[in-house]
Amino acid sequence: NEAAYDAWQETFAAWKEANPELAKQLTDAVEDNVMPAEEMIKEMPAIGDDAEATRVSGFKVIQEISKLVPNYISGSADLHGSTRNYINDGGNFGVGFDKSYSGKNLYFGIREHAMGSIMNGFAFHGLFKVSGSTFLVFVDYM
Repeated sequence: NEAAYDAWQETFAAWKEANPELAKQLTDAVEDNVMPAEEMIKEMPAIGDDAEATRVSGFKVIQEISKLVPNYISGSADLHGSTRNYINDGGNFGVGFDKSYSGKNLYFGIREHAMGSIMNGFAFHGLFKVSGSTFLVFVDYM
């Protein structure tokens, strides 16, 4: 329906004018304009030479990536506390207690296979940059 399309275009144009920063983030996400990894690394503070678990180092890197890539989301199959792939200040995605549709952390419950499928769907679609985490023992069926 051409009238509905025209009305949507008008509404979208008004939204873009009222929200230039969000409009730029959306355009960058749609056009896959993401800072190259080499530049991201230069933007990140040095982690240091102290020995630490790789999940702790990974947690620090995820926090920095989430600051540089607004459309970056992360998920876990009930293991955020152990795998440390939670985006601080990213909010939780969903409905209900402490969740909203603007959240960047997805909870899949104890469903690693479903998590892998959903994350692959996000990656294939391309609007969001995703990461997910579970234990290595589950990799054989993902």
